[in-house]
Amino acid sequence: MNATKNKVRNKIGTEMLNAILMIKAHSHTNNYCFKDFVSTKDMFKKFNNTMYL
Repeated sequence: MNATKNKVRNKIGTEMLNAILMIKAHSHTNNYCFKDFVSTKDMFKKFNNTMYL
């Protein structure tokens, strides 16, 4: 979430910024805290250099 508050924000595209704001609004509405987030093995499998293509 800090990506919206520093100099990197100037390099973020509108789609990424929209996604970040939607996630932030959704988590605030549902009182969801990301420190409790549990990732799955499938998420880690997809987290590689192909996600940027």
